[in-house]
Amino acid sequence: KQQKMATVVWSTVFGFLICELSIVAVLVLPLPRKIRNFIARSISRFRIGDRLARVSQWITFALVGALVESVTTMRRLKDDKDQMIAMTDRQNYNLDMLKQRLYRSERNIYLAAFSLTLLFIIARLVELMQESAEMEQQMQEFKKQLDIASETIEQVQSSVTTADNSSNKKKK
Repeated sequence: KQQKMATVVWSTVFGFLICELSIVAVLVLPLPRKIRNFIARSISRFRIGDRLARVSQWITFALVGALVESVTTMRRLKDDKDQMIAMTDRQNYNLDMLKQRLYRSERNIYLAAFSLTLLFIIARLVELMQESAEMEQQMQEFKKQLDIASETIEQVQSSVTTADNSSNKKKK
């Protein structure tokens, strides 16, 4: 029963890792700027990041727990393996089973570590996309203000030149 539960847990971690890889692939695709900004604004507007923050905290907690469990299991199995090797060769079957469990434990460490890493990468990518979209929006606002200011300057310059021309005509 414990073996089945462990299999379910690590199958879930593997599935989560696949989902994370898919999300990272979508986030790093070279999409046009408008589409990327639309995605970032949608995440920001619907507060998807805020909604997933608590869930991601629990996921992080679970992955750290799984990682710690795998490391302690791996250490225990390595100690058991060393003791079996030191004893005799009568228990080859048990030694092979132990090596298999050790391999699974090491695999689980990689699964949990990669899942944790990708969780942090996804959070940072989303944050960078939102910052980029906000900066681009500010840049467009500054361009509008600059256009308005340049039009105002042109109007003032044209009124000054017409006033100068009219004053020069009066002098003549």
